[in-house]
Amino acid sequence: NSLEIRGKKYAETLKMNGMLQVLDSTVISNQCEVWVVSASLDIWVKPLFNSLEVNVLASKIFKDGLGKWQFGLHCYGDEKASQLLALGIKQLSKVYTDGMGDSAIVAMSEEWHGVHRGQVVEVGKGLITFESWVQRIKRKR
Repeated sequence: NSLEIRGKKYAETLKMNGMLQVLDSTVISNQCEVWVVSASLDIWVKPLFNSLEVNVLASKIFKDGLGKWQFGLHCYGDEKASQLLALGIKQLSKVYTDGMGDSAIVAMSEEWHGVHRGQVVEVGKGLITFESWVQRIKRKR
């Protein structure tokens, strides 16, 4: 549909700031299964990773009987963890996060990587260090 076409065109305009290379090297080395979990719409996120064998879990929309767009799934905050748990994923080795509503998946991870302005700026373990980092980033914005 036209929304998917617009999503693909939109994805072509985005810069990944080296994230595709990081993911590509991880996938190629077969170190782990890679999941991209985002509150953004799946029709925008999936095209970003077409060249890689990664799993994408993102928000979904549909048109209701009146032709209005509705969320089928809004993959934000605790819903990210709920969806992963529903798929049988209980633990993550690394989480790359901008800090916006990701506490639930950080709690599932061994290590988190804080991303600010497209760059990893801090690496940590545990929710206490994560929450401290989020507060520092909020003050910088």
